[in-house]
Amino acid sequence: TNDYYLPKLKINLKDMVGKTIDTLAGSALNYEVLTTEISKHGRIREMPMTLKQGNVEISLLLYAEKTIYADEACILISFVDITNQNNFANELARLYDATSYLFEASNVKDLAQSIVNGIVKEFNQVDCGLMLLDDSGEYLVRAARAGEYAILLEDKISVSGRGLVPQAFREGHPLYAWDVSQDESYVPNVPTTASEFVIPLKTNQGIIGVLDFQSQQLDGFSETDQRLLAVFSERASAALENMQLHDAVRTYAETLEDSVEERTRELTEALEKQRDLLRVKTRFVSMISHEYRTPLTVISSSASILQRYADRLDEEKKQHHLQKIQNQVRKLNGMLHDVLEVNRAETSGVKFTVEVIDAQETVANVIKDLQEQSPASVITLELDGTADHVKLDKRLFVLIVENLLSNAIKYSPTNEPIRCRLGYQENRLLIQVSDQGIGIPASEQENLFTTFYRASNVGQIPGTGLGLSIVRQSVEAHNGNLSFESEEGSGTTFTVTLPVE
Repeated sequence: TNDYYLPKLKINLKDMVGKTIDTLAGSALNYEVLTTEISKHGRIREMPMTLKQGNVEISLLLYAEKTIYADEACILISFVDITNQNNFANELARLYDATSYLFEASNVKDLAQSIVNGIVKEFNQVDCGLMLLDDSGEYLVRAARAGEYAILLEDKISVSGRGLVPQAFREGHPLYAWDVSQDESYVPNVPTTASEFVIPLKTNQGIIGVLDFQSQQLDGFSETDQRLLAVFSERASAALENMQLHDAVRTYAETLEDSVEERTRELTEALEKQRDLLRVKTRFVSMISHEYRTPLTVISSSASILQRYADRLDEEKKQHHLQKIQNQVRKLNGMLHDVLEVNRAETSGVKFTVEVIDAQETVANVIKDLQEQSPASVITLELDGTADHVKLDKRLFVLIVENLLSNAIKYSPTNEPIRCRLGYQENRLLIQVSDQGIGIPASEQENLFTTFYRASNVGQIPGTGLGLSIVRQSVEAHNGNLSFESEEGSGTTFTVTLPVE
């Protein structure tokens, strides 16, 4: 063991001498699984477990393998602390769950109540109030409040008045009074309040209101509470701004339908754009929490083992851990490349450079590379016509073929044949990829090319939801056509046609 875990578990190093691992792991360690796996495989790659000592709880991954130490056979057991990763994932999950409340209302009043209800439930708060700036810009008006504490205050507060709420609004940043009796800015309203936290609601148009939290406990808001509430307030601000636009649209439509048709359309488009952005952000958070967690955990665990036990590992085992790190770094780089590719296309357009290429050779090389990465895959290439001298963007062409084939491999059973057809006729290049994989549910096919979108039947198959977005952008840059046919459980066929010279 080392000096990292012992202080957390309140165990003295001297007390460990001559003791078994049971002193450290206790009932958290499944000895039957440990001994069975070691006997059968000679090692354990990952065994999740949780250690508890009083109020301290540590999430660990156990790694074990047979080795030689001091000329004696022994079992090397190491623990990797993944508490921070788990906490981070839990925080993302709480934010994700709370975000769902932002889609449950059809007007500003109901949305305000949904926001405070979501905060109280998902972030375990006893009180949450939301105040919005009125039309005059001089007062903050109470819109909603929730929580078992749920104090009742005046319905209107001057933005130029005293108190933490107007001060946070004016200064534009969160204010925290861990002990209101010691804070000169606090205006006593409820004698039972011991601490207060106020967050201004910022939008592109300025500050539109505040979130106010009060507690009967001194220092009632931890750093984690403050961080999560501040992050969620950004989403709540965007949702409120969207709903205010929506209400404005509805008002215009009801009172000035004929004369404000153009304005209504602009506001509706702005609302839809904001909603789409919020959905994309939510899907992005979900993707990051799932797809980045495993590579980072593997990198962390392998690096930790190399750092602590390099002198005890033979060269083969060192290379094994280094290769694991390199593979996961390559995977992370690939995901980052896809994110940047989609973002670049959506913000500044797709860079398009035409050159003469041998399309047949290019496709064959892509297939060769993919089969080296997935030896069990069976990809057949069918040629129709001669496409060894065509003009198109080679980089985008490779992205199209690579992403379609990668998806076919990913979502098809091992050893199931994948058919790639390349055809050329009358200045049109055709690429068709067919598989016998899981297919796409009919009700979800219209969303297939949406950024970060993944169908509900993918299960535990990893993925970012970016591949088909990249294909769509690359095809559109060529002024080409992209279509598909799919049946859930029977497979999918994608067809791309590109105009070429």
